[in-house]
Amino acid sequence: PIEAKFVRWQTEQIVNWLYGIGLGQYASECRKYFKNGLQLLNATPQELEKVF
Repeated sequence: PIEAKFVRWQTEQIVNWLYGIGLGQYASECRKYFKNGLQLLNATPQELEKVF
């Protein structure tokens, strides 16, 4: 499944994805909070609000 690949993404892959979907303005904050896809996938709504 796609989730299996996403959880292994590193920070730069997440940042590239954000730019690809037009959300590059959040790249800097994303680098601070998420080191891999698993962290992003497991983030709480409150954590996501801090970044996005």
